[in-house]
Amino acid sequence: MQEIKSFSVPSTNKGVMQVEACLDWLFTEYKLDETLYGNMFVAVSEAIINARLHGNNNNPEKQIQVAFFKSKEELCVVVKDEGNGFEPTKIQDPTAPENLSKINGRGIFLMKNLSEKIEFNKSGSEVSLFFNLSSTISV
Repeated sequence: MQEIKSFSVPSTNKGVMQVEACLDWLFTEYKLDETLYGNMFVAVSEAIINARLHGNNNNPEKQIQVAFFKSKEELCVVVKDEGNGFEPTKIQDPTAPENLSKINGRGIFLMKNLSEKIEFNKSGSEVSLFFNLSSTISV
């Protein structure tokens, strides 16, 4: 895969909006399918928000690194925070009856269901989201 763009943003709402603006650019630049764009927008926004809130503890001094990669078949978005990470396999299922009324805990579920594939680094401080350019997933 070829890197098409990479940058860092602060752990702030403005940083989140900068990443969302880059997604808008990708949509236009690569003439993405609207469903694919919608799935990417939600999944990547969730990754950025998780990095800001949970990884960097809303510390505006900490950065979120974002990189976009593209091959002929897929796009990959990598989001890395400066936190200690977490264990992705220990996340509770938000669709379990005991979790349905909780107001949070759905970000990773959305990322998994809106992308083709999701990968975390060993520490859990970096997530890679893969999107197939030839097919779309919709929830």
